[in-house]
Amino acid sequence: RRVGSVYIDEQKHIGVYIGETSLQERGIGSQAIEWITNQFDNPLWAEIKSENKASKKAFKKCGFKQVAEQNGWTKYKLE
Repeated sequence: RRVGSVYIDEQKHIGVYIGETSLQERGIGSQAIEWITNQFDNPLWAEIKSENKASKKAFKKCGFKQVAEQNGWTKYKLE
């Protein structure tokens, strides 16, 4: 069943959304990030709201490194 979505845009920014709150923080987002990073060449990017600790943790777990923080957003890069 569908519990969320993962996407990549033209600038190679990745986004992940797990809509079913009962399934958040169970590693599903990390699995989605791992899957999509294996489909595209690096570098890849993610911009996450600075207060979204779960998403930041998932992207770090998948090898993304923080490269900037500005106006309430944290930017990550996978090389």
